[in-house]
Amino acid sequence: MVPSMFRPSLPLRHTLTGTLLLSLALSLVACESEPQGPPPPPPEFNFPVDVQVTDGAGQPVHSVAVELDGQVVGFTGADGTFKATLVEKPNTNVTLKVSAPEGYRVADGGEITEALRVTEVIGGQYSGLPLTLKPKVVSLRHTFMGWVQTSCDERMREGSCEGLPVLVDGQEVARTDFTGAAQFSFEGIPGQSAKVSIRTPEYDPNDDDSALFEPRNPEFELALGYTATIFRIDQNFVDPAAKRAAPKRRTTRRTSSRRATRKTTKKKPAKQEEKENHIISIW
Repeated sequence: MVPSMFRPSLPLRHTLTGTLLLSLALSLVACESEPQGPPPPPPEFNFPVDVQVTDGAGQPVHSVAVELDGQVVGFTGADGTFKATLVEKPNTNVTLKVSAPEGYRVADGGEITEALRVTEVIGGQYSGLPLTLKPKVVSLRHTFMGWVQTSCDERMREGSCEGLPVLVDGQEVARTDFTGAAQFSFEGIPGQSAKVSIRTPEYDPNDDDSALFEPRNPEFELALGYTATIFRIDQNFVDPAAKRAAPKRRTTRRTSSRRATRKTTKKKPAKQEEKENHIISIW
Protein backbone atom coordinates (compact mmCIF):
# COMPACT_ATOMS: atom_id res chain seq x y z
CA MET A 1 0.00 0.00 0.00
CA VAL A 2 1.44 3.33 -1.05
CA PRO A 3 1.59 5.97 1.67
CA SER A 4 -0.84 8.80 1.16
CA MET A 5 1.99 11.38 0.97
CA PHE A 6 3.23 9.96 -2.44
CA ARG A 7 -0.21 9.77 -4.06
CA PRO A 8 -0.48 12.40 -6.78
CA SER A 9 -3.70 14.36 -6.54
CA LEU A 10 -5.97 14.85 -9.51
CA PRO A 11 -5.64 18.64 -9.67
CA LEU A 12 -1.82 18.28 -9.98
CA ARG A 13 -2.18 15.96 -12.95
CA HIS A 14 -4.43 18.46 -14.70
CA THR A 15 -2.00 21.21 -13.99
CA LEU A 16 0.86 19.27 -15.60
CA THR A 17 -1.25 18.35 -18.58
CA GLY A 18 -2.30 21.94 -19.13
CA THR A 19 1.28 23.14 -18.84
CA LEU A 20 2.49 20.66 -21.45
CA LEU A 21 -0.27 21.61 -23.86
CA LEU A 22 0.50 25.30 -23.45
CA SER A 23 4.22 24.75 -24.05
CA LEU A 24 3.51 22.73 -27.19
CA ALA A 25 1.22 25.43 -28.54
CA LEU A 26 3.77 28.14 -27.91
CA SER A 27 6.45 26.08 -29.66
CA LEU A 28 4.26 25.66 -32.73
CA VAL A 29 3.56 29.37 -32.87
CA ALA A 30 7.25 30.15 -32.51
CA CYS A 31 8.16 27.75 -35.33
CA GLU A 32 5.57 29.29 -37.62
CA SER A 33 6.80 32.81 -36.89
CA GLU A 34 10.53 32.07 -37.56
CA PRO A 35 11.72 33.11 -41.08
CA GLN A 36 12.63 30.39 -43.54
CA GLY A 37 16.36 29.75 -44.25
CA PRO A 38 18.06 30.82 -47.53
CA PRO A 39 17.46 28.63 -50.55
CA PRO A 40 20.18 26.10 -51.34
CA PRO A 41 22.96 27.47 -53.56
CA PRO A 42 22.92 26.48 -57.22
CA PRO A 43 25.10 23.48 -58.03
CA GLU A 44 28.64 24.01 -59.31
CA PHE A 45 29.73 22.72 -62.69
CA ASN A 46 33.01 21.87 -64.38
CA PHE A 47 33.90 24.38 -67.08
CA PRO A 48 36.79 23.35 -69.39
CA VAL A 49 39.42 26.06 -70.01
CA ASP A 50 41.16 25.82 -73.38
CA VAL A 51 43.93 28.27 -74.40
CA GLN A 52 45.98 27.99 -77.61
CA VAL A 53 48.65 30.59 -78.48
CA THR A 54 50.31 30.89 -81.90
CA ASP A 55 52.59 33.41 -83.59
CA GLY A 56 52.16 35.22 -86.90
CA ALA A 57 53.29 32.12 -88.81
CA GLY A 58 50.84 29.87 -86.99
CA GLN A 59 53.54 28.22 -84.90
CA PRO A 60 52.85 27.43 -81.22
CA VAL A 61 54.34 29.74 -78.60
CA HIS A 62 55.34 28.26 -75.26
CA SER A 63 55.80 29.85 -71.81
CA VAL A 64 52.85 32.22 -72.25
CA ALA A 65 51.28 33.10 -68.88
CA VAL A 66 47.53 32.39 -68.54
CA GLU A 67 45.59 34.56 -66.08
CA LEU A 68 42.14 33.96 -64.63
CA ASP A 69 40.59 36.98 -62.93
CA GLY A 70 44.02 38.58 -62.62
CA GLN A 71 45.83 35.56 -61.18
CA VAL A 72 48.32 33.43 -63.11
CA VAL A 73 47.02 29.86 -63.21
CA GLY A 74 49.56 28.32 -65.59
CA PHE A 75 51.67 28.57 -68.75
CA THR A 76 51.38 27.21 -72.26
CA GLY A 77 53.44 24.14 -73.05
CA ALA A 78 55.65 23.28 -76.00
CA ASP A 79 52.55 22.88 -78.18
CA GLY A 80 51.34 26.36 -77.24
CA THR A 81 48.28 25.09 -75.34
CA PHE A 82 47.01 25.31 -71.77
CA LYS A 83 44.11 23.18 -70.53
CA ALA A 84 42.40 23.16 -67.14
CA THR A 85 39.01 22.75 -65.48
CA LEU A 86 37.25 25.55 -63.62
CA VAL A 87 34.75 24.53 -60.93
CA GLU A 88 32.27 27.38 -60.60
CA LYS A 89 28.59 28.31 -60.50
CA PRO A 90 26.79 29.11 -63.75
CA ASN A 91 26.40 32.76 -64.81
CA THR A 92 29.58 33.75 -62.97
CA ASN A 93 31.56 36.39 -64.88
CA VAL A 94 35.21 35.46 -65.35
CA THR A 95 38.10 37.08 -67.23
CA LEU A 96 40.59 34.91 -69.11
CA LYS A 97 43.76 36.59 -70.34
CA VAL A 98 47.26 35.80 -71.64
CA SER A 99 50.45 37.80 -71.06
CA ALA A 100 53.03 37.68 -73.84
CA PRO A 101 56.50 36.44 -72.85
CA GLU A 102 59.63 38.54 -73.33
CA GLY A 103 60.24 39.27 -76.98
CA TYR A 104 56.56 39.07 -77.98
CA ARG A 105 53.47 41.23 -77.90
CA VAL A 106 49.83 40.15 -78.06
CA ALA A 107 48.42 41.01 -81.47
CA ASP A 108 44.72 40.30 -80.89
CA GLY A 109 42.34 38.13 -78.91
CA GLY A 110 44.43 38.19 -75.77
CA GLU A 111 41.57 38.66 -73.29
CA ILE A 112 37.91 37.72 -72.89
CA THR A 113 35.32 38.35 -70.17
CA GLU A 114 32.11 36.34 -70.23
CA ALA A 115 29.55 34.58 -68.03
CA LEU A 116 29.89 30.85 -67.53
CA ARG A 117 27.07 28.93 -69.19
CA VAL A 118 25.71 25.42 -69.07
CA THR A 119 23.96 23.33 -71.66
CA GLU A 120 21.57 20.41 -71.40
CA VAL A 121 22.96 17.05 -72.39
CA ILE A 122 21.47 13.59 -72.84
CA GLY A 123 19.41 12.39 -69.91
CA GLY A 124 18.30 15.81 -68.76
CA GLN A 125 21.67 16.56 -67.20
CA TYR A 126 23.60 19.80 -67.60
CA SER A 127 27.23 20.37 -68.49
CA GLY A 128 29.43 23.47 -68.39
CA LEU A 129 30.39 25.04 -71.72
CA PRO A 130 34.15 25.45 -72.35
CA LEU A 131 35.94 28.76 -71.95
CA THR A 132 38.13 29.14 -75.06
CA LEU A 133 40.87 31.65 -75.88
CA LYS A 134 43.03 31.51 -79.03
CA PRO A 135 45.19 34.63 -79.21
CA LYS A 136 48.03 35.45 -81.61
CA VAL A 137 51.33 36.99 -80.57
CA VAL A 138 53.94 38.79 -82.67
CA SER A 139 57.67 38.33 -82.19
CA LEU A 140 59.68 41.48 -81.47
CA ARG A 141 63.01 39.77 -82.14
CA HIS A 142 65.25 40.88 -84.98
CA THR A 143 68.32 39.25 -86.50
CA PHE A 144 71.58 41.14 -86.01
CA MET A 145 74.97 40.56 -87.64
CA GLY A 146 78.33 40.79 -85.94
CA TRP A 147 81.93 40.98 -87.13
CA VAL A 148 84.89 40.60 -84.79
CA GLN A 149 88.42 41.37 -85.96
CA THR A 150 91.24 40.56 -83.56
CA SER A 151 94.94 41.20 -83.93
CA CYS A 152 97.81 39.96 -81.80
CA ASP A 153 101.05 41.79 -81.13
CA GLU A 154 103.82 40.80 -83.52
CA ARG A 155 105.89 39.54 -80.60
CA MET A 156 103.20 36.97 -79.74
CA ARG A 157 103.36 33.48 -81.15
CA GLU A 158 102.01 33.17 -84.69
CA GLY A 159 98.40 32.02 -84.71
CA SER A 160 97.66 33.30 -81.20
CA CYS A 161 94.54 35.08 -82.45
CA GLU A 162 93.16 31.99 -84.18
CA GLY A 163 90.40 29.92 -82.59
CA LEU A 164 89.31 32.48 -79.99
CA PRO A 165 85.67 31.84 -78.94
CA VAL A 166 83.18 34.67 -79.49
CA LEU A 167 80.16 34.69 -77.17
CA VAL A 168 76.85 36.56 -77.23
CA ASP A 169 75.16 36.77 -73.83
CA GLY A 170 77.27 33.88 -72.62
CA GLN A 171 76.58 31.57 -75.58
CA GLU A 172 79.36 30.75 -78.05
CA VAL A 173 78.38 31.79 -81.58
CA ALA A 174 81.68 31.66 -83.50
CA ARG A 175 85.46 31.30 -83.35
CA THR A 176 88.09 33.43 -85.00
CA ASP A 177 89.78 32.08 -88.12
CA PHE A 178 93.48 32.17 -89.02
CA THR A 179 93.19 35.90 -89.76
CA GLY A 180 91.68 36.58 -86.33
CA ALA A 181 88.23 37.34 -87.78
CA ALA A 182 84.82 35.90 -86.91
CA GLN A 183 81.37 36.51 -88.36
CA PHE A 184 78.15 35.59 -86.59
CA SER A 185 74.45 36.36 -86.32
CA PHE A 186 72.19 36.50 -83.29
CA GLU A 187 68.65 37.42 -82.32
CA GLY A 188 67.81 40.35 -80.10
CA ILE A 189 65.07 42.78 -79.17
CA PRO A 190 65.41 46.40 -80.33
CA GLY A 191 65.67 48.73 -77.39
CA GLN A 192 67.61 46.20 -75.36
CA SER A 193 71.30 45.32 -75.34
CA ALA A 194 73.48 42.31 -76.08
CA LYS A 195 76.83 41.48 -74.52
CA VAL A 196 79.58 40.24 -76.84
CA SER A 197 82.76 38.83 -75.35
CA ILE A 198 85.98 37.30 -76.66
CA ARG A 199 87.33 34.49 -74.53
CA THR A 200 91.11 34.41 -74.26
CA PRO A 201 93.09 31.27 -73.32
CA GLU A 202 94.45 30.73 -69.83
CA TYR A 203 98.11 31.62 -69.37
CA ASP A 204 100.44 28.81 -68.34
CA PRO A 205 103.84 30.12 -67.18
CA ASN A 206 105.33 26.63 -67.55
CA ASP A 207 104.42 26.46 -71.23
CA ASP A 208 106.77 28.30 -73.59
CA ASP A 209 104.02 28.54 -76.22
CA SER A 210 101.48 30.02 -73.80
CA ALA A 211 100.71 33.70 -74.28
CA LEU A 212 99.51 36.16 -71.67
CA PHE A 213 96.65 37.98 -73.41
CA GLU A 214 95.96 41.55 -72.45
CA PRO A 215 93.17 42.51 -72.08
CA ARG A 216 91.74 39.24 -70.81
CA ASN A 217 88.25 38.21 -71.93
CA PRO A 218 87.18 41.66 -73.20
CA GLU A 219 83.45 42.40 -73.26
CA PHE A 220 81.38 44.79 -75.37
CA GLU A 221 77.79 45.90 -74.81
CA LEU A 222 75.81 46.47 -78.00
CA ALA A 223 72.78 48.76 -78.00
CA LEU A 224 70.28 47.06 -80.30
CA GLY A 225 68.00 49.15 -82.50
CA TYR A 226 65.76 48.93 -85.54
CA THR A 227 68.30 50.56 -87.87
CA ALA A 228 71.62 49.52 -86.31
CA THR A 229 71.66 45.83 -87.18
CA ILE A 230 75.33 45.23 -88.09
CA PHE A 231 78.14 45.62 -85.58
CA ARG A 232 81.92 45.50 -86.00
CA ILE A 233 84.31 44.99 -83.10
CA ASP A 234 88.08 45.47 -83.38
CA GLN A 235 90.29 44.18 -80.58
CA ASN A 236 94.08 44.21 -80.33
CA PHE A 237 95.85 41.89 -77.90
CA VAL A 238 99.33 42.27 -76.46
CA ASP A 239 101.49 40.04 -74.29
CA PRO A 240 103.18 41.95 -71.44
CA ALA A 241 105.75 39.19 -71.06
CA ALA A 242 106.68 39.50 -74.72
CA LYS A 243 107.09 43.26 -74.32
CA ARG A 244 109.67 42.82 -71.56
CA ALA A 245 111.76 40.57 -73.78
CA ALA A 246 111.39 42.85 -76.80
CA PRO A 247 114.68 44.86 -76.50
CA LYS A 248 116.79 41.73 -76.79
CA ARG A 249 114.94 40.55 -79.88
CA ARG A 250 115.18 43.99 -81.50
CA THR A 251 118.98 43.97 -81.10
CA THR A 252 119.16 40.59 -82.76
CA ARG A 253 117.01 41.72 -85.66
CA ARG A 254 119.12 44.86 -86.23
CA THR A 255 122.30 42.80 -86.37
CA SER A 256 120.75 40.40 -88.83
CA SER A 257 119.50 43.29 -90.91
CA ARG A 258 122.96 44.83 -91.20
CA ARG A 259 124.49 41.54 -92.19
CA ALA A 260 121.80 40.96 -94.75
CA THR A 261 122.43 44.42 -96.17
CA ARG A 262 126.14 43.86 -96.45
CA LYS A 263 125.61 40.52 -98.12
CA THR A 264 123.17 42.03 -100.52
CA THR A 265 125.59 44.81 -101.37
CA LYS A 266 128.46 42.44 -102.05
CA LYS A 267 126.39 40.09 -104.20
CA LYS A 268 124.21 42.62 -105.90
CA PRO A 269 125.18 41.63 -109.45
CA ALA A 270 124.51 37.97 -108.67
CA LYS A 271 121.14 38.83 -107.22
CA GLN A 272 120.17 40.81 -110.27
CA GLU A 273 121.27 38.00 -112.53
CA GLU A 274 119.28 35.50 -110.49
CA LYS A 275 116.22 37.71 -110.64
CA GLU A 276 116.52 38.14 -114.36
CA ASN A 277 116.94 34.43 -114.84
CA HIS A 278 113.89 33.80 -112.69
CA ILE A 279 111.78 36.13 -114.78
CA ILE A 280 113.01 34.54 -117.94
CA SER A 281 112.24 31.06 -116.67
CA ILE A 282 108.65 32.09 -115.88
CA TRP A 283 108.02 33.49 -119.28
